[in-house]
Amino acid sequence: MIPTQVAAATRSRKSITTRDTFTDEPLSEARASFSAELDWTLRRIGAVRLRVTVACLTMPRDGKQGQRLAEVIAAMVARHSALAGVDTDGAVLAASFGPRRFGAAGDMEEARRLIGWFREAVAEVAPALEGRAMISVAHLWSDEWVGLAPYTRRVMFAAPLPLAGLAEAV
Repeated sequence: MIPTQVAAATRSRKSITTRDTFTDEPLSEARASFSAELDWTLRRIGAVRLRVTVACLTMPRDGKQGQRLAEVIAAMVARHSALAGVDTDGAVLAASFGPRRFGAAGDMEEARRLIGWFREAVAEVAPALEGRAMISVAHLWSDEWVGLAPYTRRVMFAAPLPLAGLAEAV
């Protein structure tokens, strides 16, 4: 490739707006929450039709230390998962796009995997919170994603379960 072709190939495209809030590029870090990043990613891969497992860990609010713990837990889960971060309300969200068996058995395996990663992270960083942390898991197809607006999130993660002891029960 000659230099002008390289420059043209690496030049960023302008944002293309589709479906109200979706843009071709994620929001700036200062404005974006993790749910906005997750929303952007799932809309981008929607045409591929991937099975996605999304987990939401909520912990008791503990001021500044709680936010820092959430960030550390998200970073630890992100080592395993494709995408993990802290949402604006302090919940830790993770999305797994990993290979899996087809059907309910594959969904259950992926749920166990995500819950295990969360349990390991909480046990290492804040073992006292393990009994008070709650987790919800949802499965979806990337092309059926409608966004993670506050209402959608409440419906999607409506029935959280205690993180402690959950890996054996799932």
